[in-house]
Amino acid sequence: MINIPNSIFIKYQAVLNMNDVNASYYTEYAKWLRYYLDFCAKHLIADDKSGRVRLFVEKLREKKQSDAQCKHAANAELLYDERLLN
Repeated sequence: MINIPNSIFIKYQAVLNMNDVNASYYTEYAKWLRYYLDFCAKHLIADDKSGRVRLFVEKLREKKQSDAQCKHAANAELLYDERLLN
C-alpha cells in the first residue's frame, strides 16, 4: 500500500479543513486516498481525473463497499485531485 508523505498529508488535511470535511473523517479520507493512489499505480488508467475516480468507485462497489463509503472515497479523491494537485 502506498504511504502518503507527511508533507503531502499535511497539505491534504488543510484541503479537507478548507472544504468543511469534519475532522473525524480525516483518517478515513486518508485511507481512501492511499487506496486510490495504489489503484491508479496498479492500473495505469489514462482517463481524465473524474474517469479515474469513477473507475475507482466502481471497484469499491465490486468489493461491496457501502454507498456512504463510496461517496466518502470519491470526495476524498476529488479533493486531492482538484484542490491539491492544481
